[in-house]
Amino acid sequence: MTRCTSAGRPPRLVLRFALYSAAALALAGAGILLVVRHEAQVHAERDLTSDATRAAATLSSELRKADLTEPVTSPGRLAALDALFKPEMMSGVVRVKLWRRDGTVTYSSDHSLIGSQVDAAEIDEVLAGSTVRETGRLNDEGGQGKNIKVTSAYVPLRLADEQRPRGVLEFYNDYGPIEAQVVATVKPVALALGLALLLLFGSLFPILHQVTKALEHRSERLAGQAQELERTLNERRQAVAGLREAESRYRALVEQLPLVTYIDRLDAWSSSVFMSPQIETILGYPVQDWLDDPRFYPKVLHPDDRDRVLAQHADAHKTGKSFSTQYRMIARDGRVVWFDDSVTIVNDAEGKPLQAQGFLLDITARKTAELALSERTVHRHVSNILTKLELRSRAQVAAWTAERLAASRTDNAARWPAALGWASWSRPSASRAALIASRESDLAPWRRAVRLAGP
Repeated sequence: MTRCTSAGRPPRLVLRFALYSAAALALAGAGILLVVRHEAQVHAERDLTSDATRAAATLSSELRKADLTEPVTSPGRLAALDALFKPEMMSGVVRVKLWRRDGTVTYSSDHSLIGSQVDAAEIDEVLAGSTVRETGRLNDEGGQGKNIKVTSAYVPLRLADEQRPRGVLEFYNDYGPIEAQVVATVKPVALALGLALLLLFGSLFPILHQVTKALEHRSERLAGQAQELERTLNERRQAVAGLREAESRYRALVEQLPLVTYIDRLDAWSSSVFMSPQIETILGYPVQDWLDDPRFYPKVLHPDDRDRVLAQHADAHKTGKSFSTQYRMIARDGRVVWFDDSVTIVNDAEGKPLQAQGFLLDITARKTAELALSERTVHRHVSNILTKLELRSRAQVAAWTAERLAASRTDNAARWPAALGWASWSRPSASRAALIASRESDLAPWRRAVRLAGP
């Protein structure tokens, strides 16, 4: 809040309070004056009504029945009535009327109104026994002369020895004396009230100064708190924006990694809370299928791996230990896909398992290569065994044949190469066969081949 630095200039808040206080006091004073004025006016009008009632009681004995039944037109009677009401005319009354019960003016100090008829509701009310006052203009119902402001008083008029009003007497009083009386009553009250309000206003200044000073201090504190709150909100907005940006970057990173990341519940089916979109590229199932169906994960596990994998998950859920395993899943198009699954159990603040998170790495190509290599290794090993067996068999046959040839006749020695299937062997002569049969040292190479081939 900006404070005034000029020595002679009051703080803006003090000035505002001073103006508001002055306005409130002025309105209160005006209200009091209006009440006083109204009471004074009512009192003056009540006095006029009392005078009219008194005059009606006094003059009723001088009036005739004809004065209230038919309009008075006789000059003599008009003169008599004028003389009768003349004393009243000298005490502030500016016009007098006599009304018949049907609203016809039978007499008026303004003779031009005699015989006129007005539908005045006041007549019925006065004939019922009430007195009526009203303020208006002198010639509102016709007449001559200056149209001044007047107060009219309607009173019931009873003739001698009559209980029921025969007509109505109306006095028109000049409002000027009433106004003067009201002013005379209100003026001293207004002076006294104004002085009291000025004193009250002056006594409010020290209080206003203390109040405004306290309000200024509070406003300064509120301004400081507002600035601190604004700074905190800005920092929070920046933090939220940074968090969203980091989350976007992390999500983009996760979604671009050559593996599938996931978050699972710790239930019997390891139902998914989050699954990265790479899973659809690998297996063909939309991410929403994993999130909507709690039992979707067991459904896509290979039947030969399902029980083992679910048991490993259940054990990790209980113990909170991380683990890695390899298993197969069935793709949407029927392919068998191998995965390397690394699972981490996340604990809450109390150390209790909360959820599982991990990543799936497609190792189908590696598994295919390993299987192919294993098949080649087995094939080579089998081939070596078969070759070894074949060599041993041939060596044994050759040794046996050589021994048989040595014991047989020389003419039969020429048939043993053919028995071994050695087509390229030329038929031995009788002298060579005899030599093989006669020399024991010729059997040594064959026995050596059998030993090399194994038992």
